[in-house]
Amino acid sequence: MPEGLIPTLKEIRVKSDQLFLDPNNPRLISRHEDRRDPSTAITLAPETQRRMEDGHKVDELKKSIRENGWIPVDYVFVRRIAGEAAERYLVLEGNRRVTAIRGLLEDEALDSNLRESLETISVMEVVDELPEYELKRKISYLLGVRHHGALVKWSPFAQAKNIYLRYVEVLQSAVGFVWDEKVGTQVANALSLPLDDVRKRLQVYVAMQQIAAHPKVTEAKARDPATGMKDSYYSVVSEVANNSTRYGEYLPIDPTSFLFDQVATEKMINLCHFDKPNRKDAPISNPQEWRKLHQILTDDDPEKRRVNTLRVEIDKDKPSDVWAERASELRQLQWDKWLEQVDGVLRRVTLDDLESAGAKEVTTRLNDLLLKLSHRAP
Repeated sequence: MPEGLIPTLKEIRVKSDQLFLDPNNPRLISRHEDRRDPSTAITLAPETQRRMEDGHKVDELKKSIRENGWIPVDYVFVRRIAGEAAERYLVLEGNRRVTAIRGLLEDEALDSNLRESLETISVMEVVDELPEYELKRKISYLLGVRHHGALVKWSPFAQAKNIYLRYVEVLQSAVGFVWDEKVGTQVANALSLPLDDVRKRLQVYVAMQQIAAHPKVTEAKARDPATGMKDSYYSVVSEVANNSTRYGEYLPIDPTSFLFDQVATEKMINLCHFDKPNRKDAPISNPQEWRKLHQILTDDDPEKRRVNTLRVEIDKDKPSDVWAERASELRQLQWDKWLEQVDGVLRRVTLDDLESAGAKEVTTRLNDLLLKLSHRAP
């Protein structure tokens, strides 16, 4: 990694009230005249908080933190405000998250455990003495490679969540999540990722969030914490979410919202047991089972296709077991077809054409056998 693009960082723990939002956050600047003197961040704090809360989907982020707790998917980057006797820090990256934290802490009814986790958080202090534009350039580069490149390897779910948070920050849609290739390209460039990777990660993350929010799953999770959507279930969801051409008719996904329809959502829960503790006895226990189910769904025999699909959906048989039986039947059917072809050839041959009595006897017996195999009367 080029040394010149890495800021000098120090991880520190700070109280949230030591953090001050950047009045020059790109979301707040539409004209050059809107820019403020960075040294006024402290006096402008109430105004900047109000501006950040207005139209930047902060309420959604606050709701997510309330429901899921404070999960530091990515660091908040800060630098110390010069000339202050007390330690105070300007937020260089993570203003939206800090806005949500500050807003939640104003709620007197906030859960005490959540309050404790928000009052003091870990941040990355940039200790370089550089102009503001240079610091932001370095941080932008670092965020693009930190968890998608060689520094730290996040889990697929953590990467997807990071991409999602960045995407919705840029999107700023009033109607919720929608796929916009221009926004996706912007995020892909910022994270040094192919656009297709960004889209695929978003498809899985949105699908996981949709399933997690289904009443059947949320009610089960309220009864038993071992139920519900977990980060480790990423692969079993991604097999469907990222293969719409393969599973589209059976589990359709909207190409713009990345959401399953209602029937498909319920099928996902039914097959994967997201409402059962640790997905016990789920017919779809791993991505390979999806692929076996696909073979069942594309069986040329309509009746076999119907019956075997019900075995998976209703009887909760694993697709791999169901397809193993069907594959055995198909191998047997291939022998039947071969024998039928032999039968067709032999029927064009008369016994008078054969020279020996032994050959006639063998041919007669073979003909009788073929008649029985084809369920014809001798």
